[in-house]
Amino acid sequence: MLIFAVLLAMSLLPTSATPADPFPDLADLADLQAAVNRSASLDFAVFELEPAASAEMEEPAYRDVFNLTGFVLEFDTSDNAATGYDAFLDNGVKPLITMLGFENPVATDEAVEDLGDQAYAYSIFNETASTAGYFRYVVMHQDTYVFLSIITTGTEDTSLDADALRASFAAKSGEGHSGLGEHDSEGGSTGGLWAFFPNTDDPLNAGLVPDGDQVLYPAQQ
Repeated sequence: MLIFAVLLAMSLLPTSATPADPFPDLADLADLQAAVNRSASLDFAVFELEPAASAEMEEPAYRDVFNLTGFVLEFDTSDNAATGYDAFLDNGVKPLITMLGFENPVATDEAVEDLGDQAYAYSIFNETASTAGYFRYVVMHQDTYVFLSIITTGTEDTSLDADALRASFAAKSGEGHSGLGEHDSEGGSTGGLWAFFPNTDDPLNAGLVPDGDQVLYPAQQ
């Protein structure tokens, strides 16, 4: 399932980068102050059906978002945040496709209007003999922040929830959130950059359960 692809993308983000990597090495970003991410995935409990009273069983209703992950990076100045934003776009979409291992990708990319100071999105549709889905990766610079959202879904419409997540980030960028706050690896972190993320009862989190919160920078002991 495509969810494993997004988890792989998350795991590679903070590691050392090479020219073929889709993401920069965070340690190389000038005057990066802090970076965090939060991930939530489809609640597979909806598929744990009670024994059926008849042979005819209906497929359980679920929102076709397999994973939604957000990243918040804080820089000392807006200029350095703009440079960091560029670093996330330097290698384009091809290394991302290679990393995800998609067999039959159809990729598009576009500047996203009316979202932050500047924003760019990559959308990838991949279909195999047994599965099909959408992967959308959006990068935004606003003020002293760079925001990323990555979503894996079954339909093109729901892939736009990645844009909705970062629109939510943008709406809070003037509130002065800063630093690592109180970190809870189970997904309940508060304060600091965690204040950017939607509440658990937000519609963007419908049908999802927390995977956890990670502090990506500075490196934690």
